[in-house]
Formats: sequence, structure tokens, C-alpha cells
Amino acid sequence: MTNIFNPELRERAARLVLKHSSEWATMISIAAKIGCTAEAIWHWVQQANHISHKARAYFAQAESDRRFNQ
Repeated sequence: MTNIFNPELRERAARLVLKHSSEWATMISIAAKIGCTAEAIWHWVQQANHISHKARAYFAQAESDRRFNQ
């Protein structure tokens, strides 16, 4: 399946859902406005959370290393 939605649109949709407590109704509303399924947005939100968790862990480790090396 070809992904017709560009990364910027997917990121913006995921941010909107996360801003509204990840409610299914928000996903349905956004999906109707941009012409995709709520399930697609749900996957985008899951990907965005996964990336943010990895980034948070990376920066926490870097901060820990910085403090240890001082």
C-alpha cells in the first residue's frame, strides 16, 4: 500500500491527537477532515509516541553521562 500522506501531515495529525488526550473521537474528526481512516491516525500517533520515548531516553542518558563525567 502506498502512503499518500506526507510526513508533515502525519506529524501534525499525531500532534493534534496527542494535544487532545488521544481521544478516539479526535482521531475520527481529523481523519474525516484529511481523508484517511482513524486507524491510520492511530498508527501515526503510536509512531510519534515511540519516537518521543526514544528521544526522551536518549537525552536522559546524555544528561546522566554529563553529570557523571563532571
